[in-house]
Amino acid sequence: MTSMQGTRAAEITSRHEGPARFWPRLGTALRTAFFCGTRFALWRIALPRTGFERKLMVLDFQQATQLHRRVADRREVRSALRGLLWRDLKTLPFFLLSAPTDVWRVVQKRLGWLRPARVTAPDSFAYPDYYLYDFHHQANGNLSRRAARTYEWQLRFLFVGCNHLMRQGVVDEIPEGAGLSILDVGCGPGSWVAMARRQNRRHHIVGVDLSASYLETARATGDFDELRQMNAESLADEWSDRFDLVTCVWVFHELPREAQELVTAELSRVLKPGGRLVFMDSLQWSKDAPDLFAMMGGRSIFGEVFNEPHMASYLETDLEQLFAGHKLQVQGIHRWFKSKVIVAEKTSA
Repeated sequence: MTSMQGTRAAEITSRHEGPARFWPRLGTALRTAFFCGTRFALWRIALPRTGFERKLMVLDFQQATQLHRRVADRREVRSALRGLLWRDLKTLPFFLLSAPTDVWRVVQKRLGWLRPARVTAPDSFAYPDYYLYDFHHQANGNLSRRAARTYEWQLRFLFVGCNHLMRQGVVDEIPEGAGLSILDVGCGPGSWVAMARRQNRRHHIVGVDLSASYLETARATGDFDELRQMNAESLADEWSDRFDLVTCVWVFHELPREAQELVTAELSRVLKPGGRLVFMDSLQWSKDAPDLFAMMGGRSIFGEVFNEPHMASYLETDLEQLFAGHKLQVQGIHRWFKSKVIVAEKTSA
């Protein structure tokens, strides 16, 4: 093909690709704007006015649409997202019925009309004291069925439609195929596993979580090979050096500093030498996004507004140093919208 023919072919391709890309991106922009606007309205109704809500809404819209362009243009990701959307729609009616009472409870707490909620254990499991807390202002915290069933929709509004896309950062670190033994610590409803299964990750995956309600929700999906109620501070004794890969997604920001240390030791213990930890959690705003952190007004907002009592401690944790102290050598750190993925390898020394 001559140079002129090649140029002509590129022009024709560009003409066809333009409209094909325009309409999906317009749809993405409209959906993202809807989630941004709705979250902004709920914030103004239920939570204290902090003065940066509009700026945050604009910034989140920009970064969310960028993430969609970077990730959702991949065919296998789009297919996985469609499958998960249909699954999530089954719980949408429950979320819509629960949302008004959830918002009203937050308003009552803010105005001092409601005393701090007591979280009661639904079973005889030995829950750590810090877990018996109404994280995110949820009635009965992470132990309620309502929390488990509405979890994905809560995240969809919090992360303006990027809840599943962010977890692609974990999926991308896992090779395709079926040969690995994987442990997912703090598995919740297992949403990243659902993403992975739809992208040819057929490995043997074991999930553990403290909440029986979240485990029940995860069990209903059928994505795990095994699920167990277990405290990550003390994983099964027989699991030493067992797993090729361990994942830990959005767990550490809800742990006090002492628990972070204990859980890290366990993550390392159950990994085979040379095995990998794939860790995802919130950005450590003061380190990873200092300008945004300054705009948000500092650490107190996480406890006062979002009811995350251990976030301030997490922001100060030197994760690389913490992991290195337990034979986990960091290989890479990647930002995914409001979260980051850290990949570490277990060393023999």
